[in-house]
Amino acid sequence: MPKTLLNPIKEITVDSNDIYRVNGKSLDIHLLDALFKPCHEVAGCRDIAKARIQSYEATKNLNSPISKYGSHVLEELLAVPSPNNNNSKLYIIRPTSLQSSLVLKNLKKASESVKKNSEHFLENFNVEKYLRDELGEDNYLELGRSTKFFSKDFGKSKEMRFLFGDENAQKYGELIHKTSGTIDFSISTVDQGYIMKHKKPFARSLYIFPLSRGSHLTGYSSLDNPTSIRGIANAKLGGY
Repeated sequence: MPKTLLNPIKEITVDSNDIYRVNGKSLDIHLLDALFKPCHEVAGCRDIAKARIQSYEATKNLNSPISKYGSHVLEELLAVPSPNNNNSKLYIIRPTSLQSSLVLKNLKKASESVKKNSEHFLENFNVEKYLRDELGEDNYLELGRSTKFFSKDFGKSKEMRFLFGDENAQKYGELIHKTSGTIDFSISTVDQGYIMKHKKPFARSLYIFPLSRGSHLTGYSSLDNPTSIRGIANAKLGGY
């Protein structure tokens, strides 16, 4: 059986002030609560895509916070060097709870690693066991060498369907093209050569750009920037 979030996101609404609410809580507060309290609800790419589609259909503009700001998301990158130095792997993972997240459950360590221009290395980490037992096959996807995708063909891409859902992938790609002019959607990751410089697996949080900037995904966004981080705890928002 595929694993799912313990408390799945059931409803995303927007009120008259363009404040998004997830299961009744405003989106930013909702995400912060997930880190400060025993909560298992963190918005992922599918949730944000759905909310952005709903917002644009209702308002025909990008003025709502969910569309004009970027956000760290539930999904993460997992980079795995090869022992024989010839076949490193890169995965997008979708944690099934905060405890199965490689970054959020060790947020302080991960943030400190970024500040030191280092990676969040995973000690004594069994990749196969983690993918099989903690995530399940529906919650991870190995990325190929190409990390650019034609925005008008999201529905044909297994990577885009994994990220944005079978129901909304095609619609979201068309929205990205319509609102930003983006033709090639990209996921900024790390290349094989860089991964092979390291001996241990490492993880990075994924960040989704504002809709007006193409909604691209990147694994290069700092975890301690209070001006761009929405939903990730940092010292200026009350510590870890």
